[in-house]
Amino acid sequence: MSPHRHAFSTLFALAAACLALSCVTAGAQLVRPRAEQRTVSTDVYEMSIQKNGTVSVHRPNGEICFQNAAPYVLLAGEEKPRKLEARSRDTSRVPVHDRLGQGQGMVFSGKNGDWALCAYPGKPFFTAKFTFRNNGKKPVRVARLSPWSTGALHEGRLVMGAGADQTLLLDNGSLFRDFNDYPKVQRGGGRAQWNMAAVNPVSGRVLVAGFLTTIKAWPEFALTRGDKASLDAFDRFTADCVYDPPVEVAPGGTLESEALYIAVGEDQPLLGLDRFGKAQAVVNGVRDARPFMPHGWDSWSTKYHHNISEAVILENLDAADRQLKRYGWTHFALDAGWERGLGDWEAHPERFPNGMKAVADEIHRRGMTASLWINPFAVSPDAPVAREHPDWLLKPAPGLGRMLVGGDKLLLDVTRPEVRDHVAGIARRITSEWGYDAIVEADFVYFLLVADKPLVPNLTNIEVLRMGMEALRGGMREGTFLMTMTPQPVNGCYAEGVRTGRDCAPVWRADNLQGSWGAVDALTNTIRRFYMSPHLFVPDQDCVFFAHESTRKRWNALEKPALTREQSIAWLTGAALTGGVVKIGDAFTDLTQDEVGLLRRILPVPPAPARPVDLFQTDPPRVWSLPLKTDAGEWTLLALFNWDTAEPATLGASFAALGLRPDTFYTVYDFWAGRYEGTAKEKLGAVVPPGSVRLFGLRPHEPNPQFIATDRHLSMGASDHRAIMWDPASATLRGEFDAVADTPYMLTLSCPEPWKAESAVASCGPATLDNEGAAVRLRFTAPESGPAEWTVSYKKDN
Repeated sequence: MSPHRHAFSTLFALAAACLALSCVTAGAQLVRPRAEQRTVSTDVYEMSIQKNGTVSVHRPNGEICFQNAAPYVLLAGEEKPRKLEARSRDTSRVPVHDRLGQGQGMVFSGKNGDWALCAYPGKPFFTAKFTFRNNGKKPVRVARLSPWSTGALHEGRLVMGAGADQTLLLDNGSLFRDFNDYPKVQRGGGRAQWNMAAVNPVSGRVLVAGFLTTIKAWPEFALTRGDKASLDAFDRFTADCVYDPPVEVAPGGTLESEALYIAVGEDQPLLGLDRFGKAQAVVNGVRDARPFMPHGWDSWSTKYHHNISEAVILENLDAADRQLKRYGWTHFALDAGWERGLGDWEAHPERFPNGMKAVADEIHRRGMTASLWINPFAVSPDAPVAREHPDWLLKPAPGLGRMLVGGDKLLLDVTRPEVRDHVAGIARRITSEWGYDAIVEADFVYFLLVADKPLVPNLTNIEVLRMGMEALRGGMREGTFLMTMTPQPVNGCYAEGVRTGRDCAPVWRADNLQGSWGAVDALTNTIRRFYMSPHLFVPDQDCVFFAHESTRKRWNALEKPALTREQSIAWLTGAALTGGVVKIGDAFTDLTQDEVGLLRRILPVPPAPARPVDLFQTDPPRVWSLPLKTDAGEWTLLALFNWDTAEPATLGASFAALGLRPDTFYTVYDFWAGRYEGTAKEKLGAVVPPGSVRLFGLRPHEPNPQFIATDRHLSMGASDHRAIMWDPASATLRGEFDAVADTPYMLTLSCPEPWKAESAVASCGPATLDNEGAAVRLRFTAPESGPAEWTVSYKKDN
């Protein structure tokens, strides 16, 4: 296992700056703790401990957040949960010093467990953990532990302010309930897995909650209102750790819940979600640094499908080397079809006669990276490992397991040490012996969640999955990249990249989310998880496509509308703005010069994902914003997506919503149109044609000549410019940037009155100037890659 992917920590985690508290709304209910009540206080919230051992949370002004919260345990076979038997005097204060920071805590001690609450001054969140203790004389089986609930065992509530029934709940999919890994926004509450954000658009109240760890259990939240709930509240909030199968606890034994994070002091949900994502990564010891990004080509999605060969790879390698390598398209993912069979991870003798190492060596010789696809935990009954080690194998569990895995596959029992050694050996052969830079991807790893009866008893399916993933990661060479798939919060702690959804077909929108997805589905699914990237993992929204008939035929999509050029541009733009891996699903050999020209403007991706400004207003989100700050200055990218293929849409956002200064003018450049739009103040709106995107670059306006944008890359200069300087003494505007060989550049510069652009030079070759009113176009071509400069001289037009 690489150092930046070390084992989970059970400590509570991370931090961030405090956000301003909203004012008390008219008619808000207040709590006034009595002097004899014990409290844990910060400048953001206060937890009051009641005599019966429950806890209420309110803001410093007395406005209630939670009332009468407590932990509980649900034993297998029982319908009613049991609360912690503790009283207010059964508490003790403890100092807190963990990965989230320093603070103070309170531990409730009762005969059936301990409840720990930790508060962090200056931060809008607290954490909770419940340790159940079996004080009986017989073993018990625990089905659920909740470190924080209100309304489940006794009267309590979560106050969201007036109009609570209008509250919007963002979930993180429902993988364990209906095998749906598509996050959605629900009105009026509901259920959520892993984490959630609740926003009341009427009162402005925000709640962000999520489990920071997934060591044994998968998490589930419930936020519901009964008929008797007050107009400002939910009368039930539960945060459960679900143990599947239930965990047996011996007499005198204990079972810890996962670590729960609850933020009651946020007033901006997107910032709150981002803060939670950082906390989750810090607690699990995950760093943002990745060895490289495997942008490039995935063979399985192309017209070749399973029919790849050494000749096919080399042919496409030639095309990429000539046209796209210098623009960052440098990775070749050899997907299914290279292997002899499922569980037999050796080169197919007819398709790859020289073996897999020879292919990796040739890709490396061209200055590119390579990866292989595997299905690491599934085995065909006729594979050598099945014949030689039948005791290593399990059948998929009846029901969902058989449906997901199929009746023609067996699963490795990774609870056996010798099986984990076998899995690590596969990874070692691929990355060390053959020299591949990545496994892209480790597919179907969730099969381990539905394996039947492993050797080691009393393990949950989450623990089994973690054992398998740790073995796979542990076998990989240092500095390699692992891409895998759901469940993201578990696997993101082992893999640099995680697939965020289903396979994509060359269509705009899927007919059915249970089948292959299209552009709208893949981008929506990924951007709703923006807060998990790049903190926990980089996302993979799967391949982007053009309208090639051969690819459409491979996906049985000839009867569906072909993607338009505008739709492919929107898909590429959205994929890049997720900050994740970008892959093409068409053969490199089939790309037209126009398509190559589009791909040359996509990479590198920004260092962080865009934020869906209208996440809680529009389904799917259509307004994405990304601030970029570099040594060369500040940019804000604003992408306006029209997902409708029939009608144009007028879209936009206020500058305040984008984090910009409302009283300041900003220059506006329409990237894909290549057009300078002048300046804007307070807000920006635009008409977006059907099935397309308009990508704008905004920069703070300056009264002197300034750099507006470059057409080379969709960041409009932020990714390649190292310095931009206006020198009033010499009346020159100068830029330093990293040039790409054989690439024409067009730079747009402002030319405000009374200035006039007089001359230009570029270190990489001849430069020309074209005046266009308030702007000037600087054009040149870079013959080779490397550092370059340009300078434009101005004079005042008297």
